[in-house]
Amino acid sequence: MAAVVRVVKSASWLVAGVLALGTVRLAWAFVSSDMTFSAVAEQSRRSSHWVYRLAGVWGSAEGSLWFFAAVVVGVSVWRLKRCTSSWPHAFVALTGVAFGIVCRVAANPFERLAVPAVDGRGLTPILEHPAMAAHPPLLYVGFGLLLAAAVNPNPRRDLLGAVAALTAAMALGGAWSYAEQGWGGYWAWDPVENTSLIPWFVALAALHLAERAPRWLIALAWVLVVWGGVLTRSGTATSVHAFASAAAVTWGLGALACVSTIALGIAAVRRGVSTPNAAAERSLRGSTIAALLLGLLGGIVFIGTAVPAFAELFGRPIAVRGSYFARLSAPFAFAALAVLVWHAASSRRRTTISSTAWLAHAGFGLLLVGVVATAFDASAEIPVAAGEQVTVAGFTVANAGVSVEPGPHPETDEVIADITVNGHDLRPSLVAYPERGGRLAETAMRSRPWADYQATLLDADDDGTVIVEVRWRPLMQLVWLGATVLCVAALLRSRRPRRTGRSDADASPPTDR
Repeated sequence: MAAVVRVVKSASWLVAGVLALGTVRLAWAFVSSDMTFSAVAEQSRRSSHWVYRLAGVWGSAEGSLWFFAAVVVGVSVWRLKRCTSSWPHAFVALTGVAFGIVCRVAANPFERLAVPAVDGRGLTPILEHPAMAAHPPLLYVGFGLLLAAAVNPNPRRDLLGAVAALTAAMALGGAWSYAEQGWGGYWAWDPVENTSLIPWFVALAALHLAERAPRWLIALAWVLVVWGGVLTRSGTATSVHAFASAAAVTWGLGALACVSTIALGIAAVRRGVSTPNAAAERSLRGSTIAALLLGLLGGIVFIGTAVPAFAELFGRPIAVRGSYFARLSAPFAFAALAVLVWHAASSRRRTTISSTAWLAHAGFGLLLVGVVATAFDASAEIPVAAGEQVTVAGFTVANAGVSVEPGPHPETDEVIADITVNGHDLRPSLVAYPERGGRLAETAMRSRPWADYQATLLDADDDGTVIVEVRWRPLMQLVWLGATVLCVAALLRSRRPRRTGRSDADASPPTDR
């Protein structure tokens, strides 16, 4: 048996190594501007900073899938290095092989051009942001930890690490959207956004059930990641994040999702649920309610994300607006906040709640308060002539004029409006990208602890008249603060051993049923 484990473990490391070497080769092609690669010519530019050239690896449909496979498998293999069972290593290795086959057959990032490009098109302008260097890798690390948790006999640290990575990734992506893209918000209930939020809810629910978490619930987080890939790469889900659809990729990922669901389901039935210790049994009252609320939130988001995709398949397209998610999620979010307050009040005399758990719940509470508060924002679309001042819907906007300056890239121009919103000087702009045949609005913002002011330039005339969208969002900083506290608490808690005195590495696996 030990020999079999060594062979299977070596195979998993081999698969991870092949995917990692492919990623290194692709990264070097992007950094060195090797325009013989089709992906490099499409998603990179010689004049771009090397960070943005490197980000082209996960900026393309083909490169992102290969990079996803490399990170997910690499993280899982590393987390399972002390696992003495052959099943987890075999599952991860086969998952990596399946991803590799899909990439090579249907989404080959190493495809060469017959005639090399001269300079390359570069990343889509909206992707040329510092967050692009960290947001997708962090997201994939979180997914990799969910894969490890799905097969690891002791998944607690993997779940905590996944929660930390996904929280950081979603917060970073939200901050990017909020500050750069000018869509008026940090969360748009976009299908790609939702496919990271749903596994996050499931992982949090499993953590609250502690030792009583059923194996199927832990495995469900990873299964939802794979099905999310099928949804977002099939073209059935309308998304600003979605990659180009390919039938072969969809069928390949769909087959992998089906096999993963069946295999992990069988394994979950065999392993069952471990017996909790006395301390865990006492803490289940509030934790079970919290897990149920988190599961309901995840279910609401899943239904709103999946139903339009299935309707599209049957030729009956429907659209689910953000109001669906907001209205149905709000009662459960308020209930979760009430449970947090009740749990804090009822746990004052108990010693079973660690400082990191308190910190994590405080972070989640701050995040919830921030999300609820920002729902009461105010906005207005206001035209203002040069040299004039206009008051609309509580916003006083003064226009000092418009100027044209060189843009962030050669051969680009930036139209900048000098305006004042309720006494705050802001300079929103529009940047024209001739090579992409479009323009991008650069949002200006003033942040205060109690509220943020935003301004987005929608249009500007030759006479200096501008149309700006201004927005006031209260307690926005609580969203970022809460996400940061939750992320830090999850990391700190993942470093602590169980209260039984055993670390995850030393703890014995649950008894198979």
